[in-house]
This record gives sequence, C-alpha cells and structure tokens, in this order.
Amino acid sequence: TTVPDGDGDEHEQHRVRLGELKYWALYPAEVRAWLQAAKTTRGHYRPEGTFRSSGLLEPDDERAASVAAARRPVPSDLPRRVLDEDLVDAYRFGLSADDLPPTLDARLRELLTMRWARQDEVNRLRRQRAVQRWQRFAGDTGSTEVQVATLTERIRYLTAHVQREHKDQHTRRGLVKLVHRRRRLLAYLKRTKPQRYFEVITTLHLRDVSPTLVG
Repeated sequence: TTVPDGDGDEHEQHRVRLGELKYWALYPAEVRAWLQAAKTTRGHYRPEGTFRSSGLLEPDDERAASVAAARRPVPSDLPRRVLDEDLVDAYRFGLSADDLPPTLDARLRELLTMRWARQDEVNRLRRQRAVQRWQRFAGDTGSTEVQVATLTERIRYLTAHVQREHKDQHTRRGLVKLVHRRRRLLAYLKRTKPQRYFEVITTLHLRDVSPTLVG
C-alpha cells in the first residue's frame, strides 16, 4: 500500500504485525496469504491524507488456536485429503483413465480427479454406478433393485450429514422417510424376487427386512 504524502509516521505507528491480528488463526489460508502479500493492516485514510488504524485488539493466541482446532471440517473443503476407495480411479465429467491422453499435463490430470470434485459430483457418480450395477436392461432406472441402490447412496450421504449437523431436523425427517421407502421396496422385492433380494442386501450390506413387512 502506498502511503500518501503527509504524516507517514502515524501510518507506521498504527501498523501491526500480521501474526498479532485478532483471530489470525481463524482466517482462511487464502485470506492469510493475501494479507501477507499486501503487508498492511485494516484501517482507512483521513481526508487530510493520514492513515488511521481500525484499532485491532491484541489477540489471545491460546484462545484463537483452540477455537481454530475446534472448528469442524467442512465436507465441501477442497481438495479432499483422503479419497474413498470407490473414488480413487474415478475422474470428473464422466471421463475415464482411457479418455485422458498420456501427454496430458500432470496438474490438469490432478484437477480432473475426484479429489477436486464437488460433493454433488460425487453423489451423481455414485448414483450412476448404482444404476449401471443393478439395471435389468440398458436405460433401466425404475426397477426395484435400482431404486433400492440409489436410495442407499442417498441415505448414506444424508446419514453422514446428520451426524455432523445434529440440529438439522429437516434433513433428519427426510432421511427417515427415505429409510421407510427403502424398506417397503425391499419387502416388495423379497416377495417377488427372493433370489435377487438376497443378492441386493448382501452386496449393499443391508439388514434383512422384518417378516411382517413381507407378509
């Protein structure tokens, strides 16, 4: 920041080290990098051209560090530090490893991995895989097995969400409805196609439905 002609000593008097800013540990990494590059503090210039600091207080470093450590990680934070096994060899935008040329830049190849994908992309990929695995014929999206598999993917994601956000009662009610819907579909599948039913619950690691629902 360029100091205008005038009382530059006052500008230097109010300048503080970035590490002493209040809640410095809570700033996102991008904001901290930007502030370090800017080398300035909060404040404004008076009409006469002198700089006035915003009067930041001295921070409590221990409290700021404890608050930063207590912050829960946001699922949408990118990139993902750990990939699930089903996402290791997957790529974004419907691409596969065969679609990527060998001469592709390594940085671009990294950006195409699911490590940088949004959560809705991950959910969509898993639903597509569930449909491909259980469809009875090409284009089948409504058979009982496919519905059970896609509902299972939604239930698993919402379960993880509810475990993180305990106060999200709206999502919790929607989750309960999905579970009951899946139970009814499983009961119907058990009555009509028992062999297919046991294949589904074994592969998806689901519990056997109650006999009272089947009868």
